[in-house]
Amino acid sequence: MSDSTPPAADGTDELSTTREERVARLRNLLSGARSDTRWAQRLRANRSSNILIETALHAAARLSEGLVLSDLEQQLVDQMARIVSVEEVAEYGKLFKDAPGTAEFFPAGVERIPLERSYSLADYAADQEVLVRDALAQPNVNTIDLSSLPEGEPLDSLDSEEFIAAMGEHGSALTLVTASVRRGDHAGDLHLEAAQVHERGRVR
Repeated sequence: MSDSTPPAADGTDELSTTREERVARLRNLLSGARSDTRWAQRLRANRSSNILIETALHAAARLSEGLVLSDLEQQLVDQMARIVSVEEVAEYGKLFKDAPGTAEFFPAGVERIPLERSYSLADYAADQEVLVRDALAQPNVNTIDLSSLPEGEPLDSLDSEEFIAAMGEHGSALTLVTASVRRGDHAGDLHLEAAQVHERGRVR
C-alpha cells in the first residue's frame, strides 16, 4: 500500500513539518502546475499503485463536506488522524476537492470517483483485477521463471538495466517468481525485495 498520509509521503519526518508546510506541499502538488519534487515524481511513477492515496484524499474531501464515509474511507481517515488532526485531514480534502487536475497521479484504469459517491472495501475488491494488471505492467516489476535461472544463481542476476533503473525511479520494486518446473520451495512465490531494492534505488 502506498502511504495514505499524502503530505508526509515525500520522505520527510511528519513531526518535523508544520501544518502550514504540509498543506502548502499538497496545494502545490494539486495545483495543476508541473511539480518535480521527489514526492511528485514518485507519485507519477507509481501511478498504478496509488489507489489508496486517491481514496484517502477522496475520503478527506467527503469528510470536509460532512458526508457519511464508507468502511474503507473511515479506516483511511482514522489512519491519517493518528498523525495529524481531523481538521487538517479535512483541509487536505478541500484542496483535493477543488484541485484542477490529479489524473497523472492516480490509476488510469479506475474511473474517477464523484464526491457524492463513497468508495468502499467492496469497490476496492471489485477493482483489484484492473489494479493488479496495471501494477504488474509497471517497469519496476520483474517476472522470473525459476526454470530459466541457472542453478545457484541469485534472482537479481536476471535483473535488466531497465528494471534496475526503474527501482530508483519508483523507489521500490517487485520480483514475481514463477516456475514451469518446480525447484525447491520457491515455485509460485511472490517475493518483495523491499530492503534490497530501497538500498539499490538510493545508490542509483
